Amino acid sequence: MAMTSSMAATLLIGIAQPASALPPPPPNPSDSQITGASTQKAQVAAQVQQLSAQLAQSQAQLATMQNQLQIAQENYNLAEVNLGNAQDAAVQTKSDAQKAQANVATAQEQVAQFARASYIQGSTVDSSAVLLTADGPSQLIEQAGLLDAVANSNTSALQNLQTAKTVKANADSAARKAVNDMAAAEAAAKDAKSKAESSVAQSQASIVQVQSNQVATQQALDAAQQQLADLQGQRQQYDAWVAQK
Repeated sequence: MAMTSSMAATLLIGIAQPASALPPPPPNPSDSQITGASTQKAQVAAQVQQLSAQLAQSQAQLATMQNQLQIAQENYNLAEVNLGNAQDAAVQTKSDAQKAQANVATAQEQVAQFARASYIQGSTVDSSAVLLTADGPSQLIEQAGLLDAVANSNTSALQNLQTAKTVKANADSAARKAVNDMAAAEAAAKDAKSKAESSVAQSQASIVQVQSNQVATQQALDAAQQQLADLQGQRQQYDAWVAQK
């Protein structure tokens, strides 16, 4: 009877402890989880490609803006040269205007001198009276020549005055034009350079922003890839556990 009880106990122990016990089942992600992770990975990958295209476009735009800046810088340098030339021209035309003013004053003085010589006590010299008072042919010829000289002097003085005024007006106009050209050239050069610098700064800022977005998106892509790989690995482990079971 004792032998029978011992044998029964051995049989019970053998049944309670199987020879090959299985580990607990691993996590089994659902199909929707795996599909969602795959979709998310594809979406983020598309964003990375889009940002890469934007970065290439921004870099090309920056190259264009830098080229325009170089041209603007060259134009600005040329404008600086033109500015110097305009300043020199302004100085020269101012000097010319001063000389012209002096010539006008000289011509006016010549006309005044003729007026003083032609008028005696408020009366104009009468050429016929001068000729009638001549004592003889020789004096007549002499006085006639004097009247011609006076007339010629008057005409020359008036012509000199008119010429001096014309030269002065031209010099004043040239001086104003030189100053205006100087200001216009300087303003145009500064404006072109400022716009080019602004465009380059905007392009550089755009590249920095796109690069920052690209880094963040690439990190998101890496995380999405890792999540998908983890879910797929869990599914493979679960399938292996089922096969083993």
